[in-house]
Amino acid sequence: MYEYEALVVRVIDADSIVVDLDYGFDEWKHNLHVRLAGIDAPERWTLPGEAARTYVTELLPAGTKVVIQSEQYNRSDKYGRCLATILLEDGQSLKEMLFAKGHGVPYFGGKR
Repeated sequence: MYEYEALVVRVIDADSIVVDLDYGFDEWKHNLHVRLAGIDAPERWTLPGEAARTYVTELLPAGTKVVIQSEQYNRSDKYGRCLATILLEDGQSLKEMLFAKGHGVPYFGGKR
């Protein structure tokens, strides 16, 4: 398991954010696009997607510290976004919080 601290730059939608990732030893990856693994959230241009994005934006305003976890080094989706789990500072999983609020459903790849 790979785990890195990061700072939120902005929220794109409920399951995609941009972060500045701290590799340690004063090495940073800026403006890294991160896609939550294992969740399908509504598209941001829909009303449910707007509500989901607002929820995440309130949870993760710019500058919020998060932890990015990935099972594989440099794992990404077809758009080049890092696929990962995002944990809030208190250890809560963003994905699980979205599920609890009805803002997403489990997604395991393949057809939707």
